[in-house]
Amino acid sequence: MKVVVVADTNRETSSAWSEIREKNQPMRIAATPLTATLAGVWTVMGMSMFTDALLAHRFSPWRTSLAFLAQAIVFFLIPVKLFVEGFDSKRRGWRYYLGFSRRYWREVPGVLLRSVFWFVGIVVGAAVLSFFERK
Repeated sequence: MKVVVVADTNRETSSAWSEIREKNQPMRIAATPLTATLAGVWTVMGMSMFTDALLAHRFSPWRTSLAFLAQAIVFFLIPVKLFVEGFDSKRRGWRYYLGFSRRYWREVPGVLLRSVFWFVGIVVGAAVLSFFERK
């Protein structure tokens, strides 16, 4: 008895791939406690290493200031906005803050929880860095 297996080339074999293709949604950045913790580790490790490297060389004051500004944007502002506050957050503009609507108060507990996890990530990152400090 001979068995012949014929593969159907028109049919997708992976159900996960078909789900991805069917959704065709843009990628979303989700602010979760885990991403907030990793953002805290990223902040402390990146700022520490960048500062050490920057201060090891002599640059003019305006270049040093510009480098510190870039460091603050890359290692602090962007991670906090994306992974702690959340990119999909509706916190935009002063009118929204002054309104203190129900929607605002519904978002506050999640942001505060992620802020706590962000600080925990900073503590963990600083603890790891303290083991490798050479001073």
